[in-house]
Amino acid sequence: MAMVTTEHRLRCSDSDSCWVTLVRGEKWSVVSVELTGGEVLNVGPEDAFDTEDEALAHARSWVCEHSGKVFE
Repeated sequence: MAMVTTEHRLRCSDSDSCWVTLVRGEKWSVVSVELTGGEVLNVGPEDAFDTEDEALAHARSWVCEHSGKVFE
């Protein structure tokens, strides 16, 4: 199975945003989160998810916890 990589933009209520990179091998995982300004947070592929939506929800929760902001 070929690897698939997708990028998603999450927006914050204060007009900030971040880019989430997901990759799918056998399952979906979060590769990284890039905050505005170029700071890259390595989430790590230790968690694997059955769907892209589950991986994105995990990334959203993770970035909110680590940045102190609420992203949608």
